[in-house]
Amino acid sequence: ATSKSAVALKGGPSGGRGLTSGSGSRSVSQFQRPMSMPDLNSFSAGTDPAAQLLEEGAGQDSSDAEWQLRQQIREAKQELLKERTEVQRLRGLVVSDRTRKSELEEFFLQAVEDLKKDTERAERAAAKRRGGEQT
Repeated sequence: ATSKSAVALKGGPSGGRGLTSGSGSRSVSQFQRPMSMPDLNSFSAGTDPAAQLLEEGAGQDSSDAEWQLRQQIREAKQELLKERTEVQRLRGLVVSDRTRKSELEEFFLQAVEDLKKDTERAERAAAKRRGGEQT
């Protein structure tokens, strides 16, 4: 049995980190290996960043890492689909709003034109009446 201080020196109890017994056991040092964040500019153009991360982490438990990356990819694709749907919905709203504004603008301009014509007719009729009364 290991003492509590020995466990603390090795990184504490497993804490849900997946330490198992038997043939699938992993050493604590595998989990304490410092992981640095990959530089996003370091990925080659045209290659899958997840695949590159998997290749770089092949010495670690690659099946867990692969599963996590695949899960992240699935979640990212679902989020992307939701965002694309939202963008399409918003674009539709913008188009319908612009169409409605355009229709209102056309209606307003037509009303102004009709008012101008009615005013001109009334002025001509009034001028005709005044001209007929003077003779």
